[in-house]
Amino acid sequence: MLEISPLDSLFFRDGRAFTMGQDNLARSRIWPPISTIVGALRAQYFRANPNEFEHVDTENDKTLGMMVRGIYFQHGDKTFCPMPRDLVTDAHKGHIPQIHKVPDDVTWSSEYRYYLRSEIKSKGIDAEKGLISVSDLVSYLKGSSTQFEVVNLDDLICKEHKVGIAIDKDFRTAKDKHLYSIEMINYKSDRGRLSILVDLDLADSQIEGSEFDGQIIKLGGEGRLAEAKVINIGRDIKKLKALAPPPDDEIVKIYNLTPLPKEVLSEIEVVMSVTGRSGWVGGFDMVKRQPKPMKYLIPRGSVHYVKNTEQLHKLYNNPGKWGDLELGTLFLGRIGDIHE
Repeated sequence: MLEISPLDSLFFRDGRAFTMGQDNLARSRIWPPISTIVGALRAQYFRANPNEFEHVDTENDKTLGMMVRGIYFQHGDKTFCPMPRDLVTDAHKGHIPQIHKVPDDVTWSSEYRYYLRSEIKSKGIDAEKGLISVSDLVSYLKGSSTQFEVVNLDDLICKEHKVGIAIDKDFRTAKDKHLYSIEMINYKSDRGRLSILVDLDLADSQIEGSEFDGQIIKLGGEGRLAEAKVINIGRDIKKLKALAPPPDDEIVKIYNLTPLPKEVLSEIEVVMSVTGRSGWVGGFDMVKRQPKPMKYLIPRGSVHYVKNTEQLHKLYNNPGKWGDLELGTLFLGRIGDIHE
Protein backbone atom coordinates (compact mmCIF):
# COMPACT_ATOMS: atom_id res chain seq x y z
CA MET A 1 0.00 0.00 0.00
CA LEU A 2 1.31 3.42 -0.97
CA GLU A 3 0.32 6.61 0.86
CA ILE A 4 0.61 9.77 -1.22
CA SER A 5 0.60 13.03 0.75
CA PRO A 6 0.15 16.14 -1.46
CA LEU A 7 2.66 18.90 -0.69
CA ASP A 8 0.80 21.41 -2.85
CA SER A 9 -2.58 21.94 -4.47
CA LEU A 10 -3.22 19.40 -7.23
CA PHE A 11 -5.02 19.49 -10.56
CA PHE A 12 -6.58 16.46 -12.28
CA ARG A 13 -8.39 17.79 -15.32
CA ASP A 14 -11.81 16.32 -16.06
CA GLY A 15 -12.93 15.28 -19.53
CA ARG A 16 -14.90 18.42 -20.34
CA ALA A 17 -13.75 20.64 -23.22
CA PHE A 18 -11.59 23.60 -22.24
CA THR A 19 -10.47 26.60 -24.29
CA MET A 20 -8.27 29.55 -23.43
CA GLY A 21 -10.00 32.70 -22.22
CA GLN A 22 -10.55 34.47 -18.92
CA ASP A 23 -14.22 33.40 -18.82
CA ASN A 24 -13.39 29.68 -19.13
CA LEU A 25 -12.46 27.56 -16.12
CA ALA A 26 -10.79 24.15 -16.32
CA ARG A 27 -12.19 22.10 -13.45
CA SER A 28 -10.31 19.45 -11.52
CA ARG A 29 -11.41 16.03 -10.42
CA ILE A 30 -11.05 15.36 -6.71
CA TRP A 31 -10.27 11.64 -7.06
CA PRO A 32 -7.05 11.14 -9.05
CA PRO A 33 -7.50 8.94 -12.15
CA ILE A 34 -5.70 5.59 -12.07
CA SER A 35 -3.82 6.50 -15.25
CA THR A 36 -2.45 9.62 -13.52
CA ILE A 37 -1.22 7.64 -10.49
CA VAL A 38 0.45 4.98 -12.65
CA GLY A 39 1.97 7.62 -14.94
CA ALA A 40 3.38 9.55 -11.97
CA LEU A 41 4.96 6.43 -10.46
CA ARG A 42 6.43 5.30 -13.77
CA ALA A 43 7.84 8.78 -14.39
CA GLN A 44 9.41 8.75 -10.92
CA TYR A 45 11.01 5.36 -11.59
CA PHE A 46 12.59 6.59 -14.84
CA ARG A 47 13.81 9.82 -13.20
CA ALA A 48 15.55 7.68 -10.57
CA ASN A 49 16.81 5.23 -13.23
CA PRO A 50 17.54 7.34 -16.35
CA ASN A 51 19.40 4.51 -18.09
CA GLU A 52 16.13 2.56 -18.20
CA PHE A 53 14.23 5.24 -20.15
CA GLU A 54 15.27 3.78 -23.52
CA HIS A 55 13.16 0.72 -22.64
CA VAL A 56 9.89 2.63 -22.10
CA ASP A 57 6.92 0.64 -23.45
CA THR A 58 9.12 -2.16 -24.74
CA GLU A 59 9.33 -5.75 -23.48
CA ASN A 60 12.24 -4.64 -21.28
CA ASP A 61 10.20 -1.96 -19.52
CA LYS A 62 10.25 -3.05 -15.87
CA THR A 63 7.26 -0.90 -14.98
CA LEU A 64 4.85 -2.63 -17.36
CA GLY A 65 2.30 -4.69 -15.48
CA MET A 66 1.96 -2.13 -12.68
CA MET A 67 -1.71 -2.15 -11.58
CA VAL A 68 -3.75 -0.04 -9.18
CA ARG A 69 -6.38 -2.17 -7.41
CA GLY A 70 -7.96 0.64 -5.44
CA ILE A 71 -7.72 4.28 -4.42
CA TYR A 72 -8.88 5.50 -1.00
CA PHE A 73 -8.67 8.68 1.07
CA GLN A 74 -7.12 8.67 4.54
CA HIS A 75 -8.25 11.29 7.05
CA GLY A 76 -6.90 10.88 10.57
CA ASP A 77 -7.41 7.26 11.58
CA LYS A 78 -10.27 6.65 9.10
CA THR A 79 -10.02 5.25 5.59
CA PHE A 80 -12.72 6.39 3.16
CA CYS A 81 -14.01 5.18 -0.19
CA PRO A 82 -16.65 6.53 -2.61
CA MET A 83 -20.22 6.37 -1.29
CA PRO A 84 -22.28 3.70 -3.10
CA ARG A 85 -24.48 5.66 -5.47
CA ASP A 86 -27.65 3.80 -4.60
CA LEU A 87 -27.58 5.23 -1.06
CA VAL A 88 -30.20 7.91 -0.40
CA THR A 89 -28.76 10.56 1.92
CA ASP A 90 -30.13 13.08 4.37
CA ALA A 91 -27.86 15.49 6.26
CA HIS A 92 -25.25 12.97 7.47
CA LYS A 93 -26.61 9.47 6.86
CA GLY A 94 -26.88 7.24 3.81
CA HIS A 95 -29.81 4.82 3.63
CA ILE A 96 -30.14 1.73 1.43
CA PRO A 97 -33.37 1.97 -0.59
CA GLN A 98 -35.74 -0.99 -0.79
CA ILE A 99 -35.91 -3.01 -3.99
CA HIS A 100 -39.43 -3.66 -5.21
CA LYS A 101 -40.82 -5.95 -7.89
CA VAL A 102 -43.29 -4.49 -10.39
CA PRO A 103 -46.69 -6.25 -10.30
CA ASP A 104 -47.42 -8.45 -13.32
CA ASP A 105 -50.47 -6.38 -14.33
CA VAL A 106 -48.42 -3.17 -14.66
CA THR A 107 -46.91 -2.25 -18.03
CA TRP A 108 -43.14 -1.96 -17.71
CA SER A 109 -40.58 -0.95 -20.34
CA SER A 110 -37.80 -3.28 -19.18
CA GLU A 111 -37.75 -7.07 -19.15
CA TYR A 112 -36.45 -6.84 -15.56
CA ARG A 113 -39.37 -5.74 -13.41
CA TYR A 114 -37.62 -4.10 -10.45
CA TYR A 115 -37.25 -0.58 -9.04
CA LEU A 116 -35.78 1.16 -5.98
CA ARG A 117 -37.81 3.17 -3.47
CA SER A 118 -36.90 5.23 -0.41
CA GLU A 119 -38.89 7.21 2.14
CA ILE A 120 -36.16 9.85 2.52
CA LYS A 121 -37.46 13.19 1.20
CA SER A 122 -34.86 15.75 2.31
CA LYS A 123 -32.01 16.85 0.05
CA GLY A 124 -28.81 15.13 1.07
CA ILE A 125 -25.14 14.97 0.07
CA ASP A 126 -24.22 14.96 -3.62
CA ALA A 127 -23.36 11.38 -4.60
CA GLU A 128 -20.26 12.65 -6.43
CA LYS A 129 -18.87 13.98 -3.14
CA GLY A 130 -20.08 11.43 -0.61
CA LEU A 131 -17.63 9.25 1.30
CA ILE A 132 -18.19 6.30 3.60
CA SER A 133 -15.63 4.48 5.69
CA VAL A 134 -14.21 1.21 4.38
CA SER A 135 -15.57 -0.59 7.46
CA ASP A 136 -19.08 0.69 6.58
CA LEU A 137 -18.59 -0.45 2.97
CA VAL A 138 -17.95 -3.98 4.26
CA SER A 139 -21.24 -3.83 6.22
CA TYR A 140 -23.01 -2.45 3.15
CA LEU A 141 -21.81 -5.31 0.93
CA LYS A 142 -22.62 -7.96 3.56
CA GLY A 143 -26.11 -6.51 4.01
CA SER A 144 -25.63 -6.34 7.78
CA SER A 145 -26.70 -2.69 8.06
CA THR A 146 -29.07 -0.37 6.21
CA GLN A 147 -27.74 3.07 7.13
CA PHE A 148 -24.26 4.55 7.28
CA GLU A 149 -22.47 7.74 8.21
CA VAL A 150 -21.69 9.80 5.10
CA VAL A 151 -18.97 12.47 4.94
CA ASN A 152 -19.10 15.32 2.44
CA LEU A 153 -15.82 15.55 0.55
CA ASP A 154 -16.22 19.33 0.31
CA ASP A 155 -15.69 19.49 4.10
CA LEU A 156 -12.23 17.90 3.78
CA ILE A 157 -10.74 19.90 0.89
CA CYS A 158 -10.40 23.48 -0.32
CA LYS A 159 -10.74 24.62 -3.94
CA GLU A 160 -8.37 27.28 -5.23
CA HIS A 161 -8.40 29.10 -8.56
CA LYS A 162 -5.21 29.85 -10.45
CA VAL A 163 -4.84 32.22 -13.40
CA GLY A 164 -2.03 31.68 -15.89
CA ILE A 165 -1.00 32.40 -19.46
CA ALA A 166 0.59 30.24 -22.16
CA ILE A 167 4.21 30.92 -23.12
CA ASP A 168 5.49 31.17 -26.68
CA LYS A 169 8.22 28.51 -26.90
CA ASP A 170 10.20 30.39 -29.56
CA PHE A 171 10.31 33.84 -27.96
CA ARG A 172 9.68 32.90 -24.31
CA THR A 173 7.03 35.58 -24.02
CA ALA A 174 3.36 35.44 -23.09
CA LYS A 175 1.00 34.41 -25.90
CA ASP A 176 -1.72 36.84 -26.83
CA LYS A 177 -5.26 35.71 -25.93
CA HIS A 178 -3.97 32.62 -24.06
CA LEU A 179 -5.00 33.56 -20.55
CA TYR A 180 -6.50 30.60 -18.66
CA SER A 181 -8.07 29.76 -15.30
CA ILE A 182 -7.89 26.38 -13.58
CA GLU A 183 -9.39 24.97 -10.41
CA MET A 184 -6.85 23.42 -8.02
CA ILE A 185 -7.64 21.04 -5.15
CA ASN A 186 -5.96 21.61 -1.80
CA TYR A 187 -6.22 18.38 0.20
CA LYS A 188 -6.17 20.25 3.49
CA SER A 189 -8.94 21.97 5.45
CA ASP A 190 -9.57 23.16 9.00
CA ARG A 191 -10.46 19.52 9.77
CA GLY A 192 -6.99 18.24 8.89
CA ARG A 193 -5.04 16.89 5.95
CA LEU A 194 -6.28 14.30 3.45
CA SER A 195 -3.88 11.75 1.93
CA ILE A 196 -4.37 9.35 -0.97
CA LEU A 197 -3.98 5.60 -0.39
CA VAL A 198 -3.08 3.53 -3.44
CA ASP A 199 -3.50 -0.25 -3.43
CA LEU A 200 -0.57 -0.90 -5.76
CA ASP A 201 -0.15 -4.33 -7.37
CA LEU A 202 3.38 -4.92 -8.69
CA ALA A 203 3.12 -8.71 -9.07
CA ASP A 204 3.32 -8.54 -12.88
CA SER A 205 6.03 -5.86 -12.99
CA GLN A 206 9.76 -6.12 -12.31
CA ILE A 207 10.03 -3.47 -9.62
CA GLU A 208 9.42 -3.31 -5.86
CA GLY A 209 7.30 -0.91 -3.87
CA SER A 210 10.43 0.24 -2.04
CA GLU A 211 11.39 2.11 -5.23
CA PHE A 212 8.84 4.77 -4.24
CA ASP A 213 9.23 4.80 -0.45
CA GLY A 214 10.10 8.30 0.73
CA GLN A 215 10.22 9.68 -2.82
CA ILE A 216 8.88 13.05 -3.96
CA ILE A 217 6.74 12.50 -7.05
CA LYS A 218 5.17 14.86 -9.57
CA LEU A 219 1.44 14.37 -9.70
CA GLY A 220 -1.31 15.73 -11.96
CA GLY A 221 -1.32 18.86 -14.12
CA GLU A 222 1.72 21.14 -13.80
CA GLY A 223 3.62 18.35 -12.04
CA ARG A 224 2.79 19.44 -8.48
CA LEU A 225 4.70 17.69 -5.72
CA ALA A 226 3.58 14.91 -3.38
CA GLU A 227 5.40 12.56 -1.02
CA ALA A 228 5.02 8.79 -1.44
CA LYS A 229 5.45 6.37 1.44
CA VAL A 230 5.03 2.59 1.67
CA ILE A 231 2.69 1.59 4.52
CA ASN A 232 1.09 -1.60 5.76
CA ILE A 233 -2.36 -2.35 4.43
CA GLY A 234 -5.04 -1.36 6.95
CA ARG A 235 -7.27 -3.82 8.77
CA ASP A 236 -10.48 -2.53 7.16
CA ILE A 237 -9.07 -2.78 3.63
CA LYS A 238 -7.90 -6.33 4.40
CA LYS A 239 -11.48 -7.22 5.39
CA LEU A 240 -12.83 -5.64 2.21
CA LYS A 241 -10.43 -7.54 -0.05
CA ALA A 242 -11.17 -10.81 1.77
CA LEU A 243 -14.95 -10.41 1.46
CA ALA A 244 -16.52 -13.44 -0.23
CA PRO A 245 -19.22 -12.83 -2.90
CA PRO A 246 -22.82 -13.92 -2.15
CA PRO A 247 -23.04 -17.57 -3.31
CA ASP A 248 -26.72 -18.29 -3.91
CA ASP A 249 -28.64 -15.00 -4.27
CA GLU A 250 -30.47 -14.69 -7.59
CA ILE A 251 -29.65 -10.98 -7.85
CA VAL A 252 -26.57 -9.30 -6.37
CA LYS A 253 -25.10 -5.81 -6.60
CA ILE A 254 -21.78 -4.76 -8.08
CA TYR A 255 -20.00 -1.84 -6.44
CA ASN A 256 -17.10 -0.49 -8.47
CA LEU A 257 -14.39 1.00 -6.29
CA THR A 258 -12.58 2.42 -9.32
CA PRO A 259 -13.95 3.65 -12.67
CA LEU A 260 -15.23 0.77 -14.78
CA PRO A 261 -15.06 0.39 -18.58
CA LYS A 262 -18.64 0.31 -19.87
CA GLU A 263 -17.77 -2.70 -22.06
CA VAL A 264 -17.58 -4.86 -18.91
CA LEU A 265 -21.34 -4.65 -18.36
CA SER A 266 -22.10 -5.98 -21.84
CA GLU A 267 -21.01 -9.46 -20.71
CA ILE A 268 -23.35 -9.75 -17.71
CA GLU A 269 -27.12 -9.47 -17.10
CA VAL A 270 -27.77 -6.03 -15.63
CA VAL A 271 -31.15 -5.59 -13.94
CA MET A 272 -30.70 -1.89 -13.10
CA SER A 273 -27.89 0.58 -12.39
CA VAL A 274 -27.29 3.70 -10.32
CA THR A 275 -24.29 5.38 -11.91
CA GLY A 276 -24.39 9.15 -11.99
CA ARG A 277 -22.53 10.86 -14.82
CA SER A 278 -20.03 8.78 -16.77
CA GLY A 279 -16.84 10.53 -17.79
CA TRP A 280 -13.83 10.52 -20.06
CA VAL A 281 -10.33 9.70 -18.86
CA GLY A 282 -7.15 10.17 -20.85
CA GLY A 283 -3.41 10.15 -20.28
CA PHE A 284 -0.09 11.19 -21.75
CA ASP A 285 2.19 9.02 -23.90
CA MET A 286 5.75 9.52 -22.65
CA VAL A 287 7.30 8.04 -25.82
CA LYS A 288 5.20 9.84 -28.43
CA ARG A 289 4.97 12.99 -26.27
CA GLN A 290 1.28 13.41 -26.96
CA PRO A 291 -2.05 12.80 -25.20
CA LYS A 292 -3.48 9.27 -25.29
CA PRO A 293 -6.99 8.57 -26.68
CA MET A 294 -9.80 9.28 -24.23
CA LYS A 295 -11.63 6.34 -22.60
CA TYR A 296 -15.27 6.36 -21.51
CA LEU A 297 -15.65 5.03 -17.96
CA ILE A 298 -18.51 4.47 -15.51
CA PRO A 299 -17.68 6.54 -12.38
CA ARG A 300 -16.37 5.09 -9.12
CA GLY A 301 -19.02 4.25 -6.53
CA SER A 302 -21.58 3.17 -9.14
CA VAL A 303 -23.84 0.28 -8.21
CA HIS A 304 -25.30 -2.28 -10.63
CA TYR A 305 -27.94 -4.84 -9.71
CA VAL A 306 -27.13 -7.94 -11.78
CA LYS A 307 -28.09 -11.58 -12.21
CA ASN A 308 -25.80 -13.89 -10.22
CA THR A 309 -24.36 -15.93 -13.09
CA GLU A 310 -21.25 -17.95 -13.79
CA GLN A 311 -20.01 -15.22 -16.15
CA LEU A 312 -20.27 -12.67 -13.34
CA HIS A 313 -18.10 -14.76 -11.01
CA LYS A 314 -15.58 -15.36 -13.79
CA LEU A 315 -15.29 -11.61 -14.22
CA TYR A 316 -15.07 -11.04 -10.47
CA ASN A 317 -12.40 -13.68 -9.89
CA ASN A 318 -10.14 -12.57 -12.74
CA PRO A 319 -9.42 -8.85 -12.39
CA GLY A 320 -7.01 -7.40 -14.89
CA LYS A 321 -7.29 -5.89 -18.35
CA TRP A 322 -10.37 -5.78 -20.58
CA GLY A 323 -8.82 -5.60 -24.04
CA ASP A 324 -6.61 -2.53 -23.78
CA LEU A 325 -8.68 -1.06 -20.94
CA GLU A 326 -7.84 -1.28 -17.26
CA LEU A 327 -10.56 -3.31 -15.55
CA GLY A 328 -11.93 -1.46 -12.55
CA THR A 329 -11.87 -3.06 -9.11
CA LEU A 330 -15.34 -4.28 -8.19
CA PHE A 331 -16.99 -6.01 -5.23
CA LEU A 332 -20.17 -8.06 -5.01
CA GLY A 333 -22.76 -7.55 -2.29
CA ARG A 334 -26.21 -8.63 -1.16
CA ILE A 335 -29.32 -6.66 -2.11
CA GLY A 336 -31.58 -7.62 0.80
CA ASP A 337 -35.24 -8.65 0.53
CA ILE A 338 -37.23 -7.99 -2.63
CA HIS A 339 -40.62 -6.45 -1.81
CA GLU A 340 -43.69 -7.34 -3.86
